[in-house]
Amino acid sequence: MLNELEGIQLGPIFLSFQILSIALSVVVAYFTFAYCVKRDFPQIKSEILDKFQTSLVIFLITYKITPLFFEPSLIFSPSKLLIYSGGPFAFQISALVSLSYILYHHISNKWSLKIVDHFAVASFAYFIVSNLVLKTYGSASFYEFGWIHNDIVFHPLNLYYVILFSLFLCSSIILLKQQKNGVLAILLLLSFFFIEAILAPFTV
Repeated sequence: MLNELEGIQLGPIFLSFQILSIALSVVVAYFTFAYCVKRDFPQIKSEILDKFQTSLVIFLITYKITPLFFEPSLIFSPSKLLIYSGGPFAFQISALVSLSYILYHHISNKWSLKIVDHFAVASFAYFIVSNLVLKTYGSASFYEFGWIHNDIVFHPLNLYYVILFSLFLCSSIILLKQQKNGVLAILLLLSFFFIEAILAPFTV
């Protein structure tokens, strides 16, 4: 597992492991979503996937230029914009913009709620992969198992997320096979907030 503060230097561009993790997670989420759509909506799969691809590009671009929102002077330093990415609430802002684009097309094209279920599954796939790739240090731990920094053991928060996200995703898909469209998405959304709540004590 990688440290989000490290990365790869490609000339003037520094690609942090954080942005690479996001890119990899987005790719996995896309193929998960694409598989589900091709299986259940073969007639309109191209239309749906085209909009989903565009939303992913919007997400990555928004994430990359988020520092410009908080420090507009960077527009006069293009080289710094190449280096910097992310920032406070960058993920949330990017996700909101991307989801707004998808939601608009979902409503205007009157797509089935089952697509929302597939999107929820893809989102969980994203969270699982991103937490598999990057280390996340939780609070200090009394146990010997965890991430060690300066001889202190910390809770491996990302592994907790991987286990819980995987558990809730698999159990929800198995238990809700015969449920109405949209129920799976609602349950996964509730599961997300539940996971965040139970892991909050381990967060620094």
